[in-house]
Amino acid sequence: MTRVQLLFVTGAAAAALVLGAADARAQDADRPFTGTYIGPEVGVSIVDTGGGSSAEFLYGGRLGYRYQSASGWVLGIEGRAGDTTFSQSGSLLGVPITTKLGRSLGGVALIGYALGPGRRHLLFVGGGIDNTRITVRAGNTTSGATNTVGTVTAGYEWAASARLSLRLGGEIVKPNGVREVRITGGLFLRF
Repeated sequence: MTRVQLLFVTGAAAAALVLGAADARAQDADRPFTGTYIGPEVGVSIVDTGGGSSAEFLYGGRLGYRYQSASGWVLGIEGRAGDTTFSQSGSLLGVPITTKLGRSLGGVALIGYALGPGRRHLLFVGGGIDNTRITVRAGNTTSGATNTVGTVTAGYEWAASARLSLRLGGEIVKPNGVREVRITGGLFLRF
């Protein structure tokens, strides 16, 4: 291959890559919910133990992948890790007892519909599993257990740009007979 031919082939390959990348970015702009995303979330965890309820701080993050069709339907899967500040104290026969609802790990499958100008507003529902750690301390003895249960989720997400979105969502989880409603807000970066 001569030097001129090599330059021509290299130039054609570079042009194809640039045009392909530009086309992919244009498609991304039309489908802002397609791709892998990650981000933090914070919110409130409303825990009902049957003897009363309390609202506690909740924090964590999500990692997922979604595909947005040209018609606006969005399918995805995501994983979640988080923790809450829930702790309840009492006593039984003079022995102090503290129950702590701790870290939770979960995964959900999502289905939604993107609407509005540029299809930048996503309404979604989903279902999955959640594994929550519960620790009980009675006097000087500590015992922990995990519980895996089903979870239901729903929410709204707004694509602020082609790579950044803001979410408001809610989940219902019932680990070990404790009903927990999580209301969270998140900031997600798509890459």
